[in-house]
Amino acid sequence: MAFVYHPKRERESMGLGTRPAIVLMGHDVWPVGRTVPETAYNAAIGIEALEAALLELRDQGYRFVALDEFMKHRQAGGVALLTFDDAYANVVYVALPVLQRLGVPALIFVVCNGLGAGDPFPHFLYELQDSWPRMKPLAGHPALAKVLASTSRKSLDELFEHDAVRVYDMFAQALSADELATLSADLAAAGMPRRTMNRDQLERAARSELIELGAHSMTHRPLTTLPAEEVDSEIKESARTIAGMTGKEPADVAFAYPYGFVSAHAASVVGRSCRSGFTCAARPVSALDRGATLPRINLDRSAPRRAAEGRPLKSATAALRETALLYARTDLGRRATAPLRYAARALRGR
Repeated sequence: MAFVYHPKRERESMGLGTRPAIVLMGHDVWPVGRTVPETAYNAAIGIEALEAALLELRDQGYRFVALDEFMKHRQAGGVALLTFDDAYANVVYVALPVLQRLGVPALIFVVCNGLGAGDPFPHFLYELQDSWPRMKPLAGHPALAKVLASTSRKSLDELFEHDAVRVYDMFAQALSADELATLSADLAAAGMPRRTMNRDQLERAARSELIELGAHSMTHRPLTTLPAEEVDSEIKESARTIAGMTGKEPADVAFAYPYGFVSAHAASVVGRSCRSGFTCAARPVSALDRGATLPRINLDRSAPRRAAEGRPLKSATAALRETALLYARTDLGRRATAPLRYAARALRGR
């Protein structure tokens, strides 16, 4: 008799719940007494809110596990994986004591060109914007002057008055990856503090039984904007870097797409080169999700509610739609779908 896989039977045999598996995506963690503003909820969570979310998800029946166990049992459901992007230092100094008390493992994704003196882009930019009055002596730096010259602003004071998203766009459009890296190192040499961990801190953190490290590219640039050879380098070099720090093989390293932006080519490279890949699609994991494009729910106060509202059919439909869009954006996909797009425009009278 041929073997037939039954997720329900596996759930029962493993003592797992009936809820679909979930992956949580966090970033920075703020200590008690520091209020996270509404505009920062995608980038930070207070430690009290983090603990409350983890406990509520446990009450819903989720069991927090490490990466290997999650990948093994994700189709059976009932398991949760906690991840943090960008390797903010507060994940260890603020969050780890709570994770240790609760017995919750975490997977930290590292931007690998930020392992030296200064933060990677855009993380050094956030610190620069917050510290600008103190860092004004660097106003004549060639990279900062180049950014200012590319805008209509009269001064860096005026430029930094804009919200972080607009300032990010100005720096990303004006400076190359090498120029951004040089600026980061120069800011660090001038005394601007880091927000993310350096190599020594990460290697110490990885010695904890609860902490694993994953790759988050070399430069944190959106992979959908890069040529294929640069996408290959961003993924493979960062996986090799993390493998060298942890003693793993690159194929055993997990990868998180910067900003959650994934292309068919990037997913293919991750599928061949890494243990798994994680996007920012805000939903539970479906049995139809491939290991290279697993969705993640943002870690904030509403994460338990979004997990509880997740329905297998809804997640499976979303997985199919996301996969179809991924391949529809390739050259082959655009050629294959051209007749449908022409017909749709004709129906709209265009």
